[in-house]
Amino acid sequence: MFKILTLDLDGTLLNPKHKISEKNKKIIHELNEEGARIILASGREPNSILPFNHELGIKDFVIGFNGGIISDWTGENIIYEKKLDSKIAENIIKNCQEGDICTFVFIKNKIYVDSKKKEGYNIFDSYTASGLNKVDNIYKFIDDNNYWDRIGKLLLCDDNKVLASFKDKMEKIFGSKLSFGFSLPYFLEIWNPEVSKGKAIQVISEKLNIDRKDIMAIGDGENDISMIKFAGLGVAMGNALESVKKEADYITLSNREDGVEYVIKKYWRGE
Repeated sequence: MFKILTLDLDGTLLNPKHKISEKNKKIIHELNEEGARIILASGREPNSILPFNHELGIKDFVIGFNGGIISDWTGENIIYEKKLDSKIAENIIKNCQEGDICTFVFIKNKIYVDSKKKEGYNIFDSYTASGLNKVDNIYKFIDDNNYWDRIGKLLLCDDNKVLASFKDKMEKIFGSKLSFGFSLPYFLEIWNPEVSKGKAIQVISEKLNIDRKDIMAIGDGENDISMIKFAGLGVAMGNALESVKKEADYITLSNREDGVEYVIKKYWRGE
């Protein structure tokens, strides 16, 4: 019997309009009423996850920054946190500026972006509830405020080919000192290699004394692979990247077709 349901947001729980469908909402509400632990796990900052907790009536742990931060349901109490190496973060942002790549810098519940990168932050605005803090020069802003050791993760926004090339370049420089993942074809996330959604789920399951076989995890992006592999049942969405589908125990319907509800009914409820 499953006891923990871990859900990615964008491309998984949320439909293409970035909303929770009525079918998904109903089934999750029922599980919550039955005592299941419902944990939302996202690359977003906690403040952008909490509104969905409230919408679903969930009072449980929240996993943000791809596992870089775990908070309680209020977002005020931090249970676990791991940041990017300051020197590496500085190097990446400098390279992004030289390559004219739109860079979002995540620090706790705030997101900073260069005000000149309008196309990039217009795309990203629909994914965050916290609002973007636009600054004149992202590198100078972080340097002036001595924020280098406070960065939870970076998100780059550009054409997929540009990002893939940048990823290859950074991997050659830093190797295993960084983790990369495409949450969407035009979003490349960069975080501490010791951080993963799978590690965060492990921290929570140990805290709750729940075995990994009793966990169902559902996701669609490369940043979901670790939790899909850790869970007793790892599920990839029908719209997931092929690299994610290869690691999953089961592939459900797409987020357009209420794939979350479908797999819960099939494997949690046995309907």
